[in-house]
Amino acid sequence: MNNNTMEQMNTLEQMNTLEQMNTLEQIETRKQEQLTCMVSDEQLSEHFRLSEFTHSITAQRLGLKNEPDYQQRLALRHLCQEVLEPLRRHWGHTIRVTSGFRSIRLNHAVGGVGQSQHLLGEAADLSVPSEQVAREWFEWIVRHTDFDQLLFEHSASMKNRWLHVSCRWQREKNRHLALFNYEAR
Repeated sequence: MNNNTMEQMNTLEQMNTLEQMNTLEQIETRKQEQLTCMVSDEQLSEHFRLSEFTHSITAQRLGLKNEPDYQQRLALRHLCQEVLEPLRRHWGHTIRVTSGFRSIRLNHAVGGVGQSQHLLGEAADLSVPSEQVAREWFEWIVRHTDFDQLLFEHSASMKNRWLHVSCRWQREKNRHLALFNYEAR
């Protein structure tokens, strides 16, 4: 074999090695994506999944990571088990979470307060179709669950309204603070 043939063989061998490395990287990336999907769709309670608490259009638009750590996932599970799941079972229909867990950067981007329980995985905002439904859910949560904060919040125009509910996990006792008709800033 001449030198030219040897160089060509070495080049082909290097290309094959690079292709194999790229393939292995792609496989590893796919595995990581699948693992992330599995974690982001973890079942927190009978009717609630982690993905309902981490999905954020703002985070997607800004390219922000919004994934809770282990402790924050435990807090979300506690919120579901203590407040949201009992509410869901009692009313018998889907409850839509509009804001759940927030990373620090996402909380800042949406104008959340610095000590927000959303940062800890202890809070969720729930979509309410009407003020009447909000009032019924509000009264039921007050009477039947161990919550920390419960706010019926709305925009100044009343076009947007939601229930903010939180439940402390591994800290002080829940305060049972309940305010109806709280105008959000």
